Amino acid sequence: MLDSPASTPQGRAEHGGARVVAAVLLLADAGIHAYEAIDADVPFLIGGFIATAVGTTVGALLLLTRGPRLGWVVGGLTALLTTIGYLITRATPVPTDEDDYGNWLEPLG
Repeated sequence: MLDSPASTPQGRAEHGGARVVAAVLLLADAGIHAYEAIDADVPFLIGGFIATAVGTTVGALLLLTRGPRLGWVVGGLTALLTTIGYLITRATPVPTDEDDYGNWLEPLG
């Protein structure tokens, strides 16, 4: 289903320019979260940062290879879940990570 259909081999998901821009942004996101995982001291945040770095890297690689539709899904879903995690940690005090609560202007956030 996510592969390129035979009737539209150059559909919207296959536009090269958009794929490259999205892949670069996903790789930048992966780098930021890999860096954050090094400094994190809360176990579930470390797991979340690593999962985000892996998910965005996989999404970027799929966008740059023969699976662009799956790349859009993986990259987009990873970005959505990361955004939800960011909102949760800023809107509610998370045990052992009270520093992020209400810290909406953090530069990397």
